[in-house]
Amino acid sequence: WTGELDWKKDVQTMLHEMTHITIFLSILWDEFKDSSGNTLPESDVYDTSVDPPLLKSPLLLQTVRDHYACPTATGLPVQSSTSSHVHMRYAFADTMNPIITSSMMYFSKFLLAFMEDS
Repeated sequence: WTGELDWKKDVQTMLHEMTHITIFLSILWDEFKDSSGNTLPESDVYDTSVDPPLLKSPLLLQTVRDHYACPTATGLPVQSSTSSHVHMRYAFADTMNPIITSSMMYFSKFLLAFMEDS
């Protein structure tokens, strides 16, 4: 049984790291595109003026607002200004948490919306 659990953790770690490489590094956030293919300003994707910083790309922002039924929500918090991980308080079992918190981690609707915006 331990071998199977280790294998699942290894797969989750690989998915987490591959997501970093493809979209979840702040150095990539100035290359996101809008629905017309135009490059979004980084300030439309990531807000460091608040603590904790927020991800706020267009579809992600709408997904956050819909999920929390809060039309004034300003984005999805990340762990800190030096982190490329979602804040665990808001997306607990998300693949992009900084640590594996359960035996199954998920690509949350927030992460999928962020991927679509990339």
